[in-house]
Amino acid sequence: MMNKVNAAKLFGLMMGAAVCAASADERPMNVIMIYTDDQGYNDLGCYGSEMIRTPNIDRMAAEGVRFTDFNVMSSKCTPSRAALMTGCYPRRVSLQRGVVMDGHTHGLHPDEITMGDQMKSGGYATALFGKWHLGHADRSMLPQQQGFDVFFGLPYSNDMKLSPLLELKEGFVERDHAAGGVHFQRRSGLPQGVLMEGDVVIEYPTDQSMLTQRLTKRAQSFIVDHKDQSFFIYLAHPMPHVPVDASPAFAGKSPFGPYGDAVEELDWSVGEILNTLKEEGLDKNTLVVYASDNGPWGYGKAPDAKVGLAHPLRGTKGTVFEGGPRVPCIMWAPEHLPARVYTGLVSNMDLFPTFSALAGIELADDREIDGKNIWPLLRSEVTDEDVHEHLFYYEDRHGKIAGARQGSWKYVECEVKRNGPVVPQLYNLAEDIGEQQNVLKQHPEKVRQLREAMEKFDAIMEEEARPVLRIE
Repeated sequence: MMNKVNAAKLFGLMMGAAVCAASADERPMNVIMIYTDDQGYNDLGCYGSEMIRTPNIDRMAAEGVRFTDFNVMSSKCTPSRAALMTGCYPRRVSLQRGVVMDGHTHGLHPDEITMGDQMKSGGYATALFGKWHLGHADRSMLPQQQGFDVFFGLPYSNDMKLSPLLELKEGFVERDHAAGGVHFQRRSGLPQGVLMEGDVVIEYPTDQSMLTQRLTKRAQSFIVDHKDQSFFIYLAHPMPHVPVDASPAFAGKSPFGPYGDAVEELDWSVGEILNTLKEEGLDKNTLVVYASDNGPWGYGKAPDAKVGLAHPLRGTKGTVFEGGPRVPCIMWAPEHLPARVYTGLVSNMDLFPTFSALAGIELADDREIDGKNIWPLLRSEVTDEDVHEHLFYYEDRHGKIAGARQGSWKYVECEVKRNGPVVPQLYNLAEDIGEQQNVLKQHPEKVRQLREAMEKFDAIMEEEARPVLRIE
């Protein structure tokens, strides 16, 4: 397989001059992917929240496409991000099980073509501001070797400690306690939040109260510095994953407590990005996508914190019930996309081929991509067409296939309660979005069809799965 980094650099150099020479309206569209961490389906005003104030995101929804059935391909961080970055099921790139912890030595294989690689190959300037979480044990796993010209952010989740596998910048900022006003954390008292620039750690633990502000300002600067060239920005906010935090400008301001503070600051961030695009004359040729990597965390409540909400969905992060994989998603592209609500079945895998099409970049023909280009569908008058005949679920702890979705039908084989028995279940989401009525016995033929599709797909994945990189 051709070395994808060298191929991207070579083609990007050839394309760069042409991309820069064209005017803003003539260049391929800029793309900004905003990905939040563990945000629930019901955590935005435009998705029904009555306590968390999100006017900027609500504006995006009013002017763009709001999806009601947007699914990430895992309800945990690493596999969800693998699907986003590669356009593939996490099982296909062998990252379907669990998350990459700070002490783990595996990660996304450098031969995979990431969204960064893909956009860079078309002459785009590329940047990641925020959380990576696809491997860190070897330099080749880090973002600047995976297609991003610039990386400023966290190698993994903001509740993880400093890995001895990471390189420290000479004179890096070291603290002996968690900085900032951390409101809720699972591992109380442990230093958390590893901040990197490029391939080296620059702060630990970082001041998490200022992360949203710092990442937003970096993204704004990148927009200004690259306004004469098509750019792709992956703004992957660590919030509202625990520990939840917000800057002094937002702390203590939300009726929903510290969790609401964090989400309202994310909304501020969206507003800053949209304002910068308008100020630079780029708002009419930029696609902005807002989504969460999975549903809300469900580790419990503290006296001064509320968890995210997925109402009316059942389940949370880490489950295959709808509250885990079904997340808010909005696409905003003035003068390119009609304002509407889209009810069809869509996945985060579809963003890779969609962004590629907007950039005029063909998909590689030496590997399977599971996502679909949804741009023509979104520009049409159709509002409810399913992009995929089936979507398949893999459970997190063991990485085994756990279910299949076809239209409104959803079949799963999973635990109803953690560490309980695996129970086969069938739901008709059109009639029971909260997955309360198991209709398995009433529809044996639908169960048979979905089980056969699930087993066939899993056999294909077993044969076609590509390896991770593991450092021994």
